[in-house]
Amino acid sequence: MRHWACYYIHKHLHKHLHKHLHYLIFCGSGRCVSPIYFRMPLAKKFTKSLFSGGYAALTYLALTYTLTEFLRIHYLTSVIFAFLASFFLNFSLQKFWTFGEKNTRRIPRQLFFFTLLVVCNVMVSTSAIYFLVEIQGMWYIHAQIIMLGALAVINFIIYNFIFRKEEDRQLKMHNGE
Repeated sequence: MRHWACYYIHKHLHKHLHKHLHYLIFCGSGRCVSPIYFRMPLAKKFTKSLFSGGYAALTYLALTYTLTEFLRIHYLTSVIFAFLASFFLNFSLQKFWTFGEKNTRRIPRQLFFFTLLVVCNVMVSTSAIYFLVEIQGMWYIHAQIIMLGALAVINFIIYNFIFRKEEDRQLKMHNGE
């Protein structure tokens, strides 16, 4: 039954979703494993991803506060510097620690897609929070929490493609995918 279910999931995802999303399925048995070989359990990777993003967010807040309150830099300037620092911190943690991707030659390409994802996150979260607050009448903090949770999951899925190791790409080509 387990192999049938895995086969169905692979076929369903292949047919109805983006052609690469099926690589995220990991069924656990020897005969039913997605072409991407996860070197660590998915839950552990997800936890590390949450920690990396959370640490970057705390760094953003701490830097904004420190630059504004102690160094007397205008708050908008502080926000820009803090955002840039937390952006590069998050990128580095996700790439090198969460996904263990050590290849430095691919940094420009990965940084491009990471930046594109951040821009999309800002547009999607702003629109969704506006909808939840203005149309649905939700408190803005609750709307923000919902969006943070949704984006954490979506970003993790996309990070799996941005920071995919070279060995995973070779395994994909070897399997004829």
